Amino acid sequence: MPRNLTRALQASSFLLVMSGYLALMTTQRYSAALTFVPLFFYAIAPLGEYLDAKFSWYRRVTAVVSISSLAAALASLAVLDLLASVTLLVIYIQAYTLLHRKRVSSYHHLHLMAFFLLLAAFVQNPEPEIGPIIALFVSSAIGALMALHAYTELERNEGIGLGEIVPLAAHDTDMPMLDTPRHAKGVATVFTAIVLAVSVFMAGIFYLTPRMEAGLLGRGDPALFRTGPSRTVDLAKSGNIQRSQIPVMHVEFPDEPGGRYSGETYWRTTALHDYQKGRWQSKGVSHIRTQPAYSVPISAIVANASRRDGVARDPWNGARVVHQSIYMDDAPEDGLPCLTMVQRVNNRTIRLGWSERGDYSVVVLRHASQHWIQYDAWSDIQRFTPEQLRNAPDNYREILSDQDLRDLTSQDLLPRTRRLAQTITRNARTVFDKATALNTYLSGSNYSYTLNLPPLPADHPIDEFINETRRGHCELYASALALMLRAIDVPTRVVAGYRGGDWSEADRAYTVRADMAHLWAEVYFLGCGWVTFDPSPRERENLLARNWLARTVSRYVLRAKIFWYRDVIGFDRALQLALFRNVSLGLIGLGSEWIGSVDSTRIIGPRSPWPPLALIAAMLAGFLAWRRRSRATSSRSLYAHVLTTDQVRAVRLYRDLRHRLERIGVPVVGRTAEEIRRALEETPILAETTAVHDIIETYNQVRFGGRPFSRDHYARLKRLQRSLQRNKQ
Repeated sequence: MPRNLTRALQASSFLLVMSGYLALMTTQRYSAALTFVPLFFYAIAPLGEYLDAKFSWYRRVTAVVSISSLAAALASLAVLDLLASVTLLVIYIQAYTLLHRKRVSSYHHLHLMAFFLLLAAFVQNPEPEIGPIIALFVSSAIGALMALHAYTELERNEGIGLGEIVPLAAHDTDMPMLDTPRHAKGVATVFTAIVLAVSVFMAGIFYLTPRMEAGLLGRGDPALFRTGPSRTVDLAKSGNIQRSQIPVMHVEFPDEPGGRYSGETYWRTTALHDYQKGRWQSKGVSHIRTQPAYSVPISAIVANASRRDGVARDPWNGARVVHQSIYMDDAPEDGLPCLTMVQRVNNRTIRLGWSERGDYSVVVLRHASQHWIQYDAWSDIQRFTPEQLRNAPDNYREILSDQDLRDLTSQDLLPRTRRLAQTITRNARTVFDKATALNTYLSGSNYSYTLNLPPLPADHPIDEFINETRRGHCELYASALALMLRAIDVPTRVVAGYRGGDWSEADRAYTVRADMAHLWAEVYFLGCGWVTFDPSPRERENLLARNWLARTVSRYVLRAKIFWYRDVIGFDRALQLALFRNVSLGLIGLGSEWIGSVDSTRIIGPRSPWPPLALIAAMLAGFLAWRRRSRATSSRSLYAHVLTTDQVRAVRLYRDLRHRLERIGVPVVGRTAEEIRRALEETPILAETTAVHDIIETYNQVRFGGRPFSRDHYARLKRLQRSLQRNKQ
């Protein structure tokens, strides 16, 4: 077996196997440590092959381990889900194959298991990094299959000369040697062409076939906590929060200078008023009072019930209106993210409405067939000075209803925590000073931010956070501030949404990721409305991000993620129909310019006839040039460029021999040189076969063995060839 071919098969199979493990790494369930599994088994594979070849006990032991592994995989279904059990079984099959001698079927097993690993990654919400891994998988799979095919053919014809494997008929005598540089270049060209063709085909299939959601195996992993806003917040849950880098929003500010927004970017989705037994949930206020900043008026909610293009309310006097153009991959079930506080939202594809809770949340009333949503929002941004907020009255009992006041000040803090809140605010005279004092205390050095949720008691989780653990995430920070303010009779609520955004200079837009999901507090100031307070510490800026190269790479990665989740994961039937429509209208417009049966100006606007004519002319010129070159190439002897002079003489001599034998009546089409010689021995058609034997033997030795072939020797065999005569019997 040629060493280069074996190495090519081993290298391409290794890349194919590794691409399966790399694909699993793009999911939340598996880490980078998984790549050590194939590396370890590939490292000890030579030892396993040696033991498999020398010792029968090794094969018996591995057979017993295989049976035990199958039983363990079935038993693991009791503690693992189906997908995890199947993945472990696939990994074992690959390990078993690597630790034994390799046959053609062994490579088939390796390749098939690699495909199963890629499939397992696809149904577990992979990150966008799986894109280049798919490219690696496809290219390595093509290389592995090509190498395996050549390996199979050579193994099947082991012991037979190359001249007998490759039929050298009259039309294919110019075939170059398999080990020539020209052939290697040709294989590389064919490999590249196949990879490009498969990539184009896969892209076409992807864009032109309907989408199907995940079936039996599902997509999500419910065992993991992931960042993202929610209508309910359970403060007693513990565990690790997995950061999700998925871009959820693409935001542009059309009216801002340079597209950049200078204010705070709090993208509120819904407000959570009701707090009971360590759990926040949405609950609307029971009455609407005279102050417009308190809640969306019922009249506005009712008036927008019949609107089909969005929602709107009366603007606030003195507020700055900020326009946002937002794209989301998945339309949320409750609360479209908008800057605080939204005044108007326009969308013509999905029915929207004000939330009945009156908390300035815009909800989706009826989904369209699409999952993504593009909408424009206008928010009333009010920036109050500290003096304005200090001058706000605190006579809440005279303004709010008893029910609303109870809902907005309800809490179950222990006496120790209530005393702490009173101690911190004892020198504060106004609501603003009290909120600021508590906000400063919680955001100080006594508390630390972590995504590793500490175990908290179910009855009083916030008391445990404030007094004991002193570490947590935004849900605990915001809840602590809200409940401590409620303990001193200040109406407060928490708000779920997103905070921040990554600015892209190239796109002039912000990208909001899932890990920017946030919870903060809003304090109600009479005469002003809801004001944001956020005690959660902001994460320190990564020093690497200050580097220009790192920022550039990060921008392109985010752009790739937006493309992935909008055009790949978020690809839907509406986009597919739009693609078909654009292609169809383009063809109609092009054809109408020639046959005049369709008025293309009414369909796609006025078109100039010169671009399509120039395109057709260029295509015709390219085709004629290709035909001319192909004819010129076929008229020349290709083997003259890849063989030595002696080999050219041998090929020419053998070609002439075939022509002469065919004229005499000897069947040569589809036969190798050795087959022709055996046929002449079995059926004495020629009067003398010595010349044929000499020519065929010389041809094999010179053409495939590299033996010298002088002009004199060539001339002598040429004369013998002319003397060939048919047997007159």
